[in-house]
Amino acid sequence: MTSRLVVEARENLELGVHLTKLAGGVPAYYRNTFSADATRLAEGCETRLDAVEPRLLLTGTLSLTSDGRVSPIDVVENTLTGIFVIDKGTVEDSRYQRFLVVGCAFEPGTGISVAASEMARIQGSFYVLNFTEY
Repeated sequence: MTSRLVVEARENLELGVHLTKLAGGVPAYYRNTFSADATRLAEGCETRLDAVEPRLLLTGTLSLTSDGRVSPIDVVENTLTGIFVIDKGTVEDSRYQRFLVVGCAFEPGTGISVAASEMARIQGSFYVLNFTEY
């Protein structure tokens, strides 16, 4: 079961990175309003990220509409999966814009898997800065 969650999170991350590149930033159809499922998934993923890599979110949050954008949430066999994107802006360096893309899979009572990647947009091109799985 856990390996299925890992695969789901990784596939969502890969899709999120690709869609972010295609859109030139946060995809327009990603929502800034969260359903109950999206909020539950965001809170679980955020808790995991804060526990193992608090630097990744910095002052951002997946579960607040002011920071995060979310893809439509899939619910299959009680497993929630989705993609979150945070535009981190140019806080650290004005030469590039940073994005955090998070793929997440959560099954209540079983576990959670999170795959995250930071990306930078420099002169219209995207570069992956790092990739992590939890």
